[in-house]
Amino acid sequence: MNLDIIAALGQIAAVLTVIGGIFSYAVIRPLNESIRALKDTVDEMREEIKEGREQRQGLEVQLAKIDSSVRSAHHRIDDLEGRMP
Repeated sequence: MNLDIIAALGQIAAVLTVIGGIFSYAVIRPLNESIRALKDTVDEMREEIKEGREQRQGLEVQLAKIDSSVRSAHHRIDDLEGRMP
């Protein structure tokens, strides 16, 4: 009788192993692939945000230079207008 119980437990273990393998292949594997794809997408978005931030900072520097140049030009124009009779 003990051998029958052990044999039944062995069969149950084998069935559960097969079910686990099927579950892993049908459910876990696609989920892992989706998670990897999502991670790659997030990494790409982070890189794009970083590049956008760097471009914005570069534009801010250029804008500051242009603003300074325009102010200087206005001062020169004002000085020239002040000299004219």
